[in-house]
Amino acid sequence: MILNITLTKTISMLKFKTLLLLCFLISSDWILSQNQWVHPINLNHDNDLVPSNSLYTLDCDESSPDFHNKYNRYQFYLDNYAIHPVVTIPVQFVFWQKDNGTGNWTNDPNSINRLNQIMAWLNNIYTNNCAPSDPIPGVTYLPDTKIRFEAKYTFIPNTTMWGQGESSTLNNAYYQAFPSSEKKFLIHVTGGSYGDASGYTVSPNSNFSLQHFIVTFNNEADPLGDYGFAVHLAHELAHDLDLFHTYQGSGCNQNNPDYLADVFNYGPCPHNAGWDCDVLSNSNTCTNNIMGGTGESCNFSPMQIARMHRALSLKSIREYVKCEDFNASAIS
Repeated sequence: MILNITLTKTISMLKFKTLLLLCFLISSDWILSQNQWVHPINLNHDNDLVPSNSLYTLDCDESSPDFHNKYNRYQFYLDNYAIHPVVTIPVQFVFWQKDNGTGNWTNDPNSINRLNQIMAWLNNIYTNNCAPSDPIPGVTYLPDTKIRFEAKYTFIPNTTMWGQGESSTLNNAYYQAFPSSEKKFLIHVTGGSYGDASGYTVSPNSNFSLQHFIVTFNNEADPLGDYGFAVHLAHELAHDLDLFHTYQGSGCNQNNPDYLADVFNYGPCPHNAGWDCDVLSNSNTCTNNIMGGTGESCNFSPMQIARMHRALSLKSIREYVKCEDFNASAIS
């Protein structure tokens, strides 16, 4: 069932509240420990976000007092956290292989078991929000992001696409291979490259036709890297949910209503980063925040969780969500 909603400038508050909670169905189908996992791979998230130009805006009046003071503010989503349901985002992995079936993950029981474990680790990061390495006094951290992912896997022999790193080319190739497929959240795993990044994605906006995707590069050779791959995917997916790096300065304006006070605490910004950076050391500002770019990344701040749920309500990522029915009238 696909729900198509058209907003009008005269939309009522009740309708707006209902809009925030609509589920768009698509058919188809950790606690802090410095050395919990030995990182055999070094992942780089420095250049993993590409621009997502907004072609459209919401039809509703975004300058209205209710939107500006309530629905577009973190506090609204924090106030309703306790009664908000868990939402699930289906993702479609596309493993581009060489023509002879090599060069990437393969469709065999061992690979499928490893991939399922990676997804279990990924969902555990989002389900059991780990303790922050640098807790801020007065902040009550939330136990769960209330976001989950479920995966399907497709394996396609195509040497040209195996060596590709350009998202639009990969997206087009997938839909050409499956012309009757509905729009899906695609995670392309290739043998290509994108500068020195380990992968990249896009952030959501108000263009509801935006194709959400991740392009990442295969690590199937070493099972010891599987947990690192789960952390990497958790980071990239958080970009699609509207989170930004804590180490590149984009969120340092303390006068911005979207300033993450429960991450930066009106202190040093941006933070240090690096896959092997010691998040427990007092000699740096690295943290285990999911957007901190470290191998220990696993914590979401309350404001970050609110920001993700705002995106799931108001931005393009909502097109990929499915969830259980619940009482929208309980949200205020």
